[in-house]
Amino acid sequence: MFYEKTKTRRKISIALKHNIKTKSETNLKKNLIILKKEIDNLLVSPELANQPKFLRRIALSILEIAYCAKQAKTFKDQAVNAEQIEHFLTTPLGAPFVAKTTLATAALNFSEQDPLTSDLHEILREIAAYGPKFTLQLLRIFSLNDTIHAIH
Repeated sequence: MFYEKTKTRRKISIALKHNIKTKSETNLKKNLIILKKEIDNLLVSPELANQPKFLRRIALSILEIAYCAKQAKTFKDQAVNAEQIEHFLTTPLGAPFVAKTTLATAALNFSEQDPLTSDLHEILREIAAYGPKFTLQLLRIFSLNDTIHAIH
């Protein structure tokens, strides 16, 4: 009887881990899609970079993606993509818009700063100004896998 209980627990444990893994990957993809839409909107309407509500949504999306990427790194098949996303968020953007901080740090500090003088506002203003010319380089974070490629 004890053996049967152990066997059942093991099955449940494996099923729970699989559900967590699937949910982690789904959340990461969903949040990347949301952020991509927001950035696309910014490229179409650069004045969005001056709206605190829009800035707050971007900050929350970036923080959510950073959290999901950290969770996804614990799964072997998601680790490479999650590390790339984490690297993108934690590395300052390069030319043509050189940022003094990273997207993750700017999003984290957003609530402590004035929205229209925040680091995130500066980064998004630069993205809005240069973005249409450098869209492929800028949106490399969204090339997570074939599912995200299909969205382009």
